[in-house]
Amino acid sequence: MPSQTQVINIALGRLGQSRVTDINEAGSAAAEAVRDNWDLARDAALRAHAWGFALKRAALTADVVNPLMGWERQYELPSDFRRLIRMNGYLPGVDAPPMTIEGNMLLTNCTTAEIIYVRNVEAPEEWDATFTEAFTFKLAAAVATRLKGDSGETTRLLMEAEFVKMLKAMEITNTEQAPRVRPVWAHSMYLAARMSDWEGEYPPYWMLPAPPVEYGVPPGNPYNVFP
Repeated sequence: MPSQTQVINIALGRLGQSRVTDINEAGSAAAEAVRDNWDLARDAALRAHAWGFALKRAALTADVVNPLMGWERQYELPSDFRRLIRMNGYLPGVDAPPMTIEGNMLLTNCTTAEIIYVRNVEAPEEWDATFTEAFTFKLAAAVATRLKGDSGETTRLLMEAEFVKMLKAMEITNTEQAPRVRPVWAHSMYLAARMSDWEGEYPPYWMLPAPPVEYGVPPGNPYNVFP
């Protein structure tokens, strides 16, 4: 994968700017603009999706001090944590056990906290190619107004391109991961009947065959997976 300097020069090239030798190049307005925006743009891009190259697993250890109120346990999140993807096999906000994140702590009533999360991947050499391409548009959009000094048309066009490229990168990543957990409302017999072509009926989820074992379906929830 490209180095940081190569990624920067690709982004600057989208603006018609001259190349830089590295991000710390002295006296370079382009390098200064990139320095001011690099970390924020990278972290925002990483948090935007469950990127396969950035996923990591961890079994958290409960803190010796319990939360002051509302929760029974708290777990310190890893130092490279950027976004929670799964907890104990479930998607947060879908049918996972109640939990919340406050600062660098995960608060819950669960006696264990095994998580899959997006980690902070600082080195561009570790990035996926499609993520890198999308990021060059994001970085270019972030520095465009400062370097181009125009009315914002360049920024607008780059942001549109970034949006398209980021969605494409997300689509590719999704095809390489296990199916998502089905939201609770997907089991509604009422909705199934309303959306059915089966003369008002649709086989309820408990009549469907269980998904393959390799799907990694959470225990106790064998049918709760998108096809």
